[in-house]
Amino acid sequence: MKITRKQHHVYRKYLSSWTDNKETKGKIWCYFKKNRAIHNPSLMGIAHERDFYELKELTDLEKIALAFLSKPNNKSKQELPLFDTLKNVIKIENINKNLKNSKLEDKGNQNLSDFRKQFGEEIQGFYESWGIHYLATLEKKDLEFFLCEKQRIEFAFFLFMQYARTTSQRKRFIQLYEFIKMSKPVIGKNMEKLAEPLIREQVSISIRTARAQLYEIDNNLKIEKIVPYLIENQVLEMVTLFSILNPMKLDLLISPPNNHFITADQPVINLMADPDYQNIQGNSFYYPITPELAIKMAQHDNWQTQILHISKEEVHSLNEKIAQLSDAQIYACCKEDLEWLLN
Repeated sequence: MKITRKQHHVYRKYLSSWTDNKETKGKIWCYFKKNRAIHNPSLMGIAHERDFYELKELTDLEKIALAFLSKPNNKSKQELPLFDTLKNVIKIENINKNLKNSKLEDKGNQNLSDFRKQFGEEIQGFYESWGIHYLATLEKKDLEFFLCEKQRIEFAFFLFMQYARTTSQRKRFIQLYEFIKMSKPVIGKNMEKLAEPLIREQVSISIRTARAQLYEIDNNLKIEKIVPYLIENQVLEMVTLFSILNPMKLDLLISPPNNHFITADQPVINLMADPDYQNIQGNSFYYPITPELAIKMAQHDNWQTQILHISKEEVHSLNEKIAQLSDAQIYACCKEDLEWLLN
């Protein structure tokens, strides 16, 4: 199995629209927030982390915590396949556990480790295979796909994965650990009920073991192990809410000549959220797709599309919001588009 160890959390093909040669091996202008500096690295040098998508084996308590954080709050969410990825990882783990020969077991352990590192990367490749088609369609200023439910759902899977898979979103999920610790009595009281969707999805779980692990929660629950599974669940819920249940309007935004959209390591943002996501007034998702084009998808009374030519002031306002909600890196097609960040 070929393993991709340097795993990107922003789609490289997408970022190539901002490079000097419009290719994935091109160079891009980048503002690094930590040291307040502008550099011109290659795409291979930004927005990546070693084994970023690794899917680790979960303890029984971690499975319960995943169910707790993913618990249905409406009927539509109850019907979502929230534990498919976890179920597939466990199937491979069980095959490996059944190996009796020590040499086979050693080989199996290595293969399992490789599988866990690569499977999440392959899932991202699946989403990106949809995305590359719809990005090309948007660049042609063709919005008709959005009025077809099947195509809209495919596009939404790509869009919301770009929203959810980033470092800043992971950091938000990791902060949930304190909430889980505060919820220990609730988790203990409702453990059988929390286990029901796991059992229904044929995820192996020992409630007795999970109860014992709850007493030593710091040793048995690592929130960062749960996060990759939580991200997929978040995407599933967002797709259901914003491409099926709640009508949205898709706007294609065109910038004036010589005014460029910038992007960042959080390329899809909610324009109605503050940087800490503590005060979300609604849902209006913004995604720059080239230096000249961007999209905005907001709740509406029906499914609708529109092409809008916006002012340079509006472009700057959107760029400010992208910079505000970024994690560590902001990208542009030319150095001048980032220099205002130095002030």
